[in-house]
Amino acid sequence: MRGKIVIVAVLAALAVVPRLPAQVSTVEFHKQRVASRPGDVDAMRMLADALVARAERTANGADYEEASAVLDQCDRMEPWHAPVVLSRARLLLSRHRFLAARGLAEEGARRFPSEARFHEVASDGALETGDLEGAERHARILVEQKPNLPAWARLAHVYEIREDWQRAIEYQTKALEDGLSNTSSAPPESLAWCRAILGELYLKSGNGAEARRQYEQGLAESPAHPLVLEHLAELERREGHPEKAAEAYRAILKTQRNPVIEIALAGITGDAELLARAEAFLVQAVESGNEGYLRPLAQIRLRQGRFEQAAALQVRDVLLRPVPDACAVLHSITGAARKAGATLSVSDGICGQNSSGGLAAADRKLVLSQSR
Repeated sequence: MRGKIVIVAVLAALAVVPRLPAQVSTVEFHKQRVASRPGDVDAMRMLADALVARAERTANGADYEEASAVLDQCDRMEPWHAPVVLSRARLLLSRHRFLAARGLAEEGARRFPSEARFHEVASDGALETGDLEGAERHARILVEQKPNLPAWARLAHVYEIREDWQRAIEYQTKALEDGLSNTSSAPPESLAWCRAILGELYLKSGNGAEARRQYEQGLAESPAHPLVLEHLAELERREGHPEKAAEAYRAILKTQRNPVIEIALAGITGDAELLARAEAFLVQAVESGNEGYLRPLAQIRLRQGRFEQAAALQVRDVLLRPVPDACAVLHSITGAARKAGATLSVSDGICGQNSSGGLAAADRKLVLSQSR
């Protein structure tokens, strides 16, 4: 399934994501630019953005730390400069500091009401911490201010989480229609991204034929688009075509390093070496401070029977994203440990016992406060 941080997906939709060598050279370009323009806050901010983009590609947490330090310099030089505040909020979101990202974005929206992009981050932060009402509120502000692709896509995601497939499809279709009518601001990669999500929604609603049609059209618009290929692979697996799914996964890995895709491919082919490479990547990412990979690493540790490590990793994920799917993984870890007779030093008690499987409302505020 697609990544759960909407902002990452939507930003990917609005610009071509360069391959790693191009991304590395982008960082060096901005470093040289900063060196040639002493005191230029906007040049420094663009360097920070490039570092965050590289961190998302390489899972190197050191780039996040460097980006944060650059933005600290910007703040000292020009406090509450709107573009810098927005870059900071996006960095926090990328690092899974969802509560802090949302808080900063909402303050930014209050101080700079004409800058709609603060509502993008606020909506994403609310959604990632299970506050669907807050996510929808910010998404609807976006739709009112500028009913474009990112605004409609965020609203669609809220209704996807609610499993209201009809309204989710309606809003995602509006996102696609906006992209089709504004090709100057929505390149083929954006259209393909929209079709990948729209196809997934059709698949979830039980219409596999329309899902396939959307994926095929997306690949016609943007050949080798990774998200379209990933969703196509899921459809092929569901319909009993593992060899076609493997082909789609391999096509993704030709253009980018993605440990989650490597794990999926290894699950089909039984390639132990590929699985080991994916595991090594996840370990390096988490140890360097990239908490976006906590859950897949926890799931690997669970399959290995390393219950204590799995639980410790997943508790961290729950603290950052106290939502039902995160809690479900933690419950599966503690349940497997009990079945195996293993004793854990952590428990799934932070998830409560409410019917949704997520945090009880009274506990969410406390737990979120620990993720600052």
